[in-house]
Amino acid sequence: MIDYAYILTKKLPNAKWSLNGDSYEGLAMLDDNPKPTEEQLIEWDQEIKDEAALTQYQRDRQREYNKQGCTLEALNVAAWEYLVEDRRESALALQSIREAIKAKFPKPSQS
Repeated sequence: MIDYAYILTKKLPNAKWSLNGDSYEGLAMLDDNPKPTEEQLIEWDQEIKDEAALTQYQRDRQREYNKQGCTLEALNVAAWEYLVEDRRESALALQSIREAIKAKFPKPSQS
């Protein structure tokens, strides 16, 4: 079921509208904004869901990176050692951690 009120609030925050019931037929625009088509509202609903999923996977990855010690500071040190000191161990170890986390929390497919 599509939450038309939520979609309109997110995608048309300044529009004035009313919704009688939970169906598209109950939607009326109360200002000069044209009434979005039902197809447009379905597309917006999917966009909102995709954005939320993307945000969630990013949060999951960041939490796991920090837990595994794959912080920006650690990445900077590893990059310095690799590029300046010609020592690859830290960079390779962090890359292994990053790959495991990316596999654990894959990026959602964008359909």
